[in-house]
Amino acid sequence: MEFAYIKHLAELTANEKVTDVIVTVPPYYSQFERDAIADSIEISGLRTLALMNDGTAVAVNYAMTRTFPTPEYHVIYDAGASGIRATIASFTTATDPKSGVAGTHIAVAGVGYDRSIGGTELDRRLREILIENFNAKHRKDIRGDKRGMAKLWKEAQRVKSILSANTDVTSTVESLAWDIDFKTKVSRTEFESKCEDMKSQFTQPIGEALKNAGLTLDNITSVILTGGTTRVPMVQAAVRAAVGEYVHSLNFISLVNMFNFSDKIALNVNADEAAVLGAALHGASLSRQFKTKNIKVTDISIHDVQASYFAAATTANARPRSITTLIFPSGSKVGTKKVLTFKRKEDFTIFLDYKTPPAP
Repeated sequence: MEFAYIKHLAELTANEKVTDVIVTVPPYYSQFERDAIADSIEISGLRTLALMNDGTAVAVNYAMTRTFPTPEYHVIYDAGASGIRATIASFTTATDPKSGVAGTHIAVAGVGYDRSIGGTELDRRLREILIENFNAKHRKDIRGDKRGMAKLWKEAQRVKSILSANTDVTSTVESLAWDIDFKTKVSRTEFESKCEDMKSQFTQPIGEALKNAGLTLDNITSVILTGGTTRVPMVQAAVRAAVGEYVHSLNFISLVNMFNFSDKIALNVNADEAAVLGAALHGASLSRQFKTKNIKVTDISIHDVQASYFAAATTANARPRSITTLIFPSGSKVGTKKVLTFKRKEDFTIFLDYKTPPAP
C-alpha cells in the first residue's frame, strides 16, 4: 500500500506514468527481507530496477558534487527509527584510460550495524518518562488505557524533536485519560539519563565497520551523519566521544590532533533525503535518458553464504552425509561469480543458505 501511494504521488508530480523504481534497504537485510520488498514493489504495480543499500546511496549522493584527487575513506553513520548502521566507503576519482572520461569509484569496505536500537527505542524511553510522571501525579496507571498510551506515544515523538533543539519542554495532552488533562515538564538531562545505557550501542557499529574494513579512524576523512535520529544531541555526543576516545588512546597523537579528529563529524548531507537522492541519481545513471556524472559503485554482502548438499552414497545402506561449502564469505563483492565443480552422475539438490542465520 505504501509503494502504491508513493507511485501515485510520483505520477502526480511528474504528470506521467511511473513504472521503474530503485529502493534503498538496510545493508543487514537478508535475502528473505529483500524478496519481501521486491514482492511488495511488484504488487504495487512498479518494476524493481535495483535494491540499493542505503549507506551506498548516501555515498553516491555525497560524491555527485565532489571530486577526490586522492583516495578518501568516509564513514556513513545512519541512525534511523529501527536500527543503526555504519558504512565505510572509499572514494577515488580517476580518468578512464580508454574513454578519457573522469569518473568516481565508490567501493564499500565495511559495514557495522545494530538492529536492536534506534529512534523508536528513544521514543519508548521518553514515553516511559511521561508515564511515570502521570502515574506519580494522578495516582492512576495510564498503562491500563490503550488510547491514552497511544496519545503518549505520539506526544513522546513530539517531545523528542523539541528536545533536540531545547534543554527542556513542557508536554501537554488534553483529556489524556479519564478526562484528565496532562501537563508535565521534561528536561533533556532527564531524557539522556533514561537512555544512558544505550550510548555505547550507538557507537558500536562504527567500530564494527572499521574492524570489517581493516581500517582505523586514522584512515577516515570524515564521519557523515544521516538519518533522523542523528539530530538527537545525545547521539551526536556519543559519536563525537567515540571518535575522541579513540584518538586519546593513541599515545603518539597530540591533544591538538584529538580536536581535529572530533572535527571529522560531518553534517553536510540532508539527513532525511540523502539516501533517496543517491538512489535517484544511481537510477538516472542506469538509464540512457539521463546524462549524469560517471560514478561506479562496488558494494559488498555482509552475510556468509554457503552451499550444502548430500554426498553420493558409497553403499546402499550408507547414512546420508552432508557437505557444506562457504561460497560467498562476508565482505564479498556484490555480483561476484563462483564456479563449483561436482563429480556426480545423478541429479541432486543444492541448498543455499546463510552460515549464521541473520538476526530477526
